Amino acid sequence: MSVFEQFGRWLRRRQGIERNPLYRIATDVLEGRITVEQAYAAAEQPSTVARLADGDLWEVLDEAGRAALDHPEHALLLSRLVILAARQKGFDRVLMEANLRAADILAEYEGPSEEEQERQREQELHLQEALRAARRIANAAGQRRALARLARLAWMRGERDRARELLMRQLESGSENTDTLEDVETALMLGDLARQEGNLAAAREFYNRASRSARRVGHYAGMVDALLRQVTILRELGDLDATYALL
Repeated sequence: MSVFEQFGRWLRRRQGIERNPLYRIATDVLEGRITVEQAYAAAEQPSTVARLADGDLWEVLDEAGRAALDHPEHALLLSRLVILAARQKGFDRVLMEANLRAADILAEYEGPSEEEQERQREQELHLQEALRAARRIANAAGQRRALARLARLAWMRGERDRARELLMRQLESGSENTDTLEDVETALMLGDLARQEGNLAAAREFYNRASRSARRVGHYAGMVDALLRQVTILRELGDLDATYALL
């Protein structure tokens, strides 16, 4: 990188996000100077990519997070511009986070119901790319986040077996002592599935994990949910001593 390129990046940071090349491309879309398709092409141009450091991409992604609630379409555009540039730069960490952000925006987007199937298809594409990027950099937390979202998407589509497989992969891709709130909810879901199928031993195992992890991360509502589910199973089995001990 030349001294002039380094100075240009330093100057953009001093002047704020308005000088960020990707942000300016998104602004051109908002103001009607270019189309979304032209914006995507511009984000991949070598002349644009050469001016971007990883900090520039994180800056735009942070702005997408701030805009997501009130301006989801703009936030999605920003996230996708980051994705395109991150692919060209080979910045897999940014690529993973940008795809997760885009999928979350699509999941929360309240558009016409007839477009829901297309939004779900786009979510899956973003989540699959996030998962691949997370694997390349051995980011277990990123893999688990992508798998959890893919599982819930499959569940919404009625793909129960695929949802279960993805949920299992989510828990198996990291150790229990790294479980997050999302992993607690996954353990509860798997326990519910096992219980519905009459596999009470497996259900208790999942509920136990949910309870332990919820206690560790301070998710007390989740811990209570897990304990109450275990109590219900023990009562069904007629094991009152174990029920009282658990309570």
